[in-house]
Amino acid sequence: MAAALEKPAPAGTVLHATTETGIATRDIAEAIGRGLDLPVVSIPAERAGDHFGWLSKFIGIDMAASSTATRALLGWNPEYPRLL
Repeated sequence: MAAALEKPAPAGTVLHATTETGIATRDIAEAIGRGLDLPVVSIPAERAGDHFGWLSKFIGIDMAASSTATRALLGWNPEYPRLL
């Protein structure tokens, strides 16, 4: 996102370069599975650590990012394809 370099935000500002907000991890996994022609299965929470390793700490967290502030501050609008 070149806008963040061309028009720096005030110190401490958090910028999110996201097109969408609130996409479920399952939806992302299913899209990857379709693209690779692989089955997608649910994994019980108690097995997540074994399956995802260190990444399991982030898999089950609701951490939606919004680019509303980034768009307003920098006048930025995404031009690329959406995640799904």
